[in-house]
Amino acid sequence: MLALWNWGSYLLSGDIPYLELPGTARDGSFRSGRAYVSQYFKGTQFNDTELELRFPIMRNKFLSGVAFGSMQSANDEHGTKLFQKFQPGYGAGLRVLFNKATRTNLALDYAFGRYGARGFFLNLNETF
Repeated sequence: MLALWNWGSYLLSGDIPYLELPGTARDGSFRSGRAYVSQYFKGTQFNDTELELRFPIMRNKFLSGVAFGSMQSANDEHGTKLFQKFQPGYGAGLRVLFNKATRTNLALDYAFGRYGARGFFLNLNETF
């Protein structure tokens, strides 16, 4: 299965308080941009697009795998415009199925990004 997700926030006018700026992992479930820590990239305009390939490892789908990639873009105070510079991230992970009826699973991902960013990300259920 191939899954695609896009999350963006675009300020057209006015101001946003600094601590409320959209950015990495500021979506509703705090899971966007798995290669970076929360708020690593932020701006008044922000976009995150992620693509994930999901595949079963075991026939009963108790264990599955994923490979994913993401691209983030944000404007900043130095004059960089939205979609002018992109921050890539990529990684792979495993899914352990707990309940087949509700499709509840444990997500174990390891991701890499620019500037030496990398990390292990643990979640319950799918990222998107």
